[in-house]
Amino acid sequence: MAAEKKMRGGAIMAEVQEEQERRATLRNIKNPDLDIRIFPGHFATEHSHVNFYVDLDSVKSNAHLAREAAKIVAEPYMLTPVDTIVCLQGTQVLGAYVAERLMIENDRALNFGKHILVVSPEVDRGGQLIFRDNRQYAIKDKQILLIVSSTSTGKSISQLALCLGYYGGKLAGVTSLFSAADEVGGVKVNSLFRADSVRGYGSFETGSCPLCSAGVPLDAIVNENGYSKLGS
Repeated sequence: MAAEKKMRGGAIMAEVQEEQERRATLRNIKNPDLDIRIFPGHFATEHSHVNFYVDLDSVKSNAHLAREAAKIVAEPYMLTPVDTIVCLQGTQVLGAYVAERLMIENDRALNFGKHILVVSPEVDRGGQLIFRDNRQYAIKDKQILLIVSSTSTGKSISQLALCLGYYGGKLAGVTSLFSAADEVGGVKVNSLFRADSVRGYGSFETGSCPLCSAGVPLDAIVNENGYSKLGS
């Protein structure tokens, strides 16, 4: 029994060590204290398969890092009217700090004195993004900054843009913490981290994934909350 436990413990430690060795760190150019972890593999997202998992949790959940990130995220919009920030994929903490940054008093703060709203859509059973009746005032006739966690295909941004149009909102800008797209639907996508900084990064349609064609099994299913490993 003791020998079995020792072998099991050794296997777990080997797996942890292997995963740590596979990981790399990507740092933001403007603020090297902002970094994210990435590691290679075969991962399934909602809209595609990717060959790197990008862990953005620290920027989204650490208040200090989120505040530092907000300084960079807000910079392109200091001279852009913003009434509402819509947050997708767990970016609400960052969104609040971006609102705070946009409302500061300086010679470039067009939004100083505003009460910028920070909201998130609800996903119904059919997968549609909706805003309840009591929340629609935050969208209708408002200038909206969209913040998302990660962009590979741009489908989430396109879906949200359609949703905002339905409720009468106007898209003023888009920021994705990590992005493989320069623009979506003619709208520029600003980002903290770029996919082209990750050597060999690829995003593939589910039906044309070269890893699947080569028989490489999926390592994990990933979403805004993290990843769930598959297999043993």
